[in-house]
Amino acid sequence: TSSNGSTRTYYTYHYNDILITKVSRDGELAWMRKLPKRQSGKRGEGGMSYEYISGDNAHYLLFLDNVKNLALPMNKLPAVHSDGAGGFLTAYKIDDSFGKVNKISILDTRNVKGMEIYQFLTSRILHLNSNEFVFEAYKKKKEDVLIKVTFNE
Repeated sequence: TSSNGSTRTYYTYHYNDILITKVSRDGELAWMRKLPKRQSGKRGEGGMSYEYISGDNAHYLLFLDNVKNLALPMNKLPAVHSDGAGGFLTAYKIDDSFGKVNKISILDTRNVKGMEIYQFLTSRILHLNSNEFVFEAYKKKKEDVLIKVTFNE
């Protein structure tokens, strides 16, 4: 409540852990994994959430993460990534056969070959083929860039 008696409401959006499951053709649970992720922001989805990409014998879940989580073990609570505060584009790579998970740090939005990028949105990720994707980002001075990422499988 403010001094003049009016009330303001503020919202905080949280995009946390991802649960991924594979069910076999006969309806049995093949594997299930909880992938730790913590994101928080005030603009709705913004640069939070994740994008799913299907690869050759693998699944990729792409999201922005806090630099503090680069080497964090899977069983530890991650530091919160704040929407709009840079971040590392990160992928969880999940092996389709056994559900083995690897965490991959792809790039730092504050230093992409010497350039800082802004306004990253997971909705701007375009899947090209089984091991490549592109995304658009803003680089200031009314210029956007298209960044291509190739996974080495």
